Amino acid sequence: MITTDVLVLGAGAAGIRSAVEAVHHGAETTILTKDRVTCSGSTFSKITRGWGIQALPGKERTEKNLEDFYTEIIQVGQGQSDPGLVRQLVEESGERVKDLISYGVKFSKDPRGRYI
Repeated sequence: MITTDVLVLGAGAAGIRSAVEAVHHGAETTILTKDRVTCSGSTFSKITRGWGIQALPGKERTEKNLEDFYTEIIQVGQGQSDPGLVRQLVEESGERVKDLISYGVKFSKDPRGRYI
């Protein structure tokens, strides 16, 4: 039997980020994944063809882009997304990408240095 404070299901970027945050708050944390960490989850899955992470870091972080990002998530969610949580995701997305980079996650960039 395994005992843990926090059980994270999935080891995509969101799962990894959630686990790291739980550990930072002192929780004993376990990640359960169908494959090795960074080899499964929607972020890394072969079937998603690199959908990756949606975020607005750096210069892309304009008021218009933030609002467009929020609207797109709400529309795609077809009434199933919590508007408050979507707003938080949109507002924090750029900083969370910076966190992932500081943990060693590597992202592809285009020739102008923007994340792909």
